[in-house]
Amino acid sequence: MTRISKEPDERRAEIIRAAAKLFSEKGFDQTAVSDIVHAINVAQGTFYYYFKSKDNVMLAVIDQLNDDIIQKLTDVVNQPNLNPVQKIVSLSELEFQLNREHDPLFQQLHLEQNNGLHQKIIVKSIQKMVPLYTKIIDEGVQQGIFNTEYPKEAAELMLVATKFIFDPGIFQWENDEIIQKGKAAQDMSERILGAPKGSLGVNIDVRLAGMQRYN
Repeated sequence: MTRISKEPDERRAEIIRAAAKLFSEKGFDQTAVSDIVHAINVAQGTFYYYFKSKDNVMLAVIDQLNDDIIQKLTDVVNQPNLNPVQKIVSLSELEFQLNREHDPLFQQLHLEQNNGLHQKIIVKSIQKMVPLYTKIIDEGVQQGIFNTEYPKEAAELMLVATKFIFDPGIFQWENDEIIQKGKAAQDMSERILGAPKGSLGVNIDVRLAGMQRYN
């Protein structure tokens, strides 16, 4: 079959799409670089022109997913009919729902042999989320709803704590432990922001159902 010449950005995007599909269907470890290049009919050297390794293309796959998620979350941040408290709760709920749509892919990161890659991806996700939370917290401070001198650092602390402690690929908590830690995370976040007590609650039943998919 004749190979079709494509622009570099288009070819890179094609590799990412093929890799995402194969990682979801076959699993990250079971997918070889040769599988990816065969799926789009390019030479193996073409893959290595754009990506140094399979880990690198996985990072690119997750980056693309995170960019898509960030765009949808940005719409929440910019909604004029929501106050800062509602925006933070809505942001957290929506991100969780959007992530569940990609569970077959994310589950590959929870295998022990992928720990290093998994942690890199969590860090990149946090870095993309911090500006959104910082913007909301700044808005809340200006409106007198939140009381903190460190909006960005507050966002970082909240995201780092929740992204790691509630990731089922890092900690395997029992349901009662998740509920207790969820209550603690809500209380501590409210204290960090100076938010009204009980204002940052999320639907714990939905969270439990989502996390149980990894058990």
